[in-house]
Amino acid sequence: MINLTPETKKDIEECLSEYVTKINGQKPFNLSLSQYKVDKPWGYEIWLDLTEFYAFKLIHMAEGNMSSLQSHEFKVEANFVIEGIAEVLLENEQGEMESFIFEKGSGWTVPVGRKHRVIAKSSYTALEVSSPNLNDVIRYNDEFGRLNGKIDSEHKI
Repeated sequence: MINLTPETKKDIEECLSEYVTKINGQKPFNLSLSQYKVDKPWGYEIWLDLTEFYAFKLIHMAEGNMSSLQSHEFKVEANFVIEGIAEVLLENEQGEMESFIFEKGSGWTVPVGRKHRVIAKSSYTALEVSSPNLNDVIRYNDEFGRLNGKIDSEHKI
């Protein structure tokens, strides 16, 4: 059994309140997956589902682009590449950044609090499952000047 801190519970409740109606509104019927699209400067995400237990996304990044160097206070995530090649910079237990290459059929996990960045070596698409803390983004470096947390302009619905 997972014991969530009050802060984590509050963060999840806020995300559910903010996004569930939007995501469910993009589903053809209740048990299908959503087509709720979040445009990013490096590509896009399709938020397929969101519950109190998990968030499920399809992520596409265009070749040569990279995500923010970021970490999460509450969110834990796992990614599985279904197309293309991604380089992942992931902070190890000693606080040093390590580089890994992931191709179709492989993936990675990001523990809570670890800095990480994804670089599209070719255009790539991945499936991501995470805890439902979708606004929990601490950005250390972002080529597009984005700040921490949710970027309102990326959500058009």
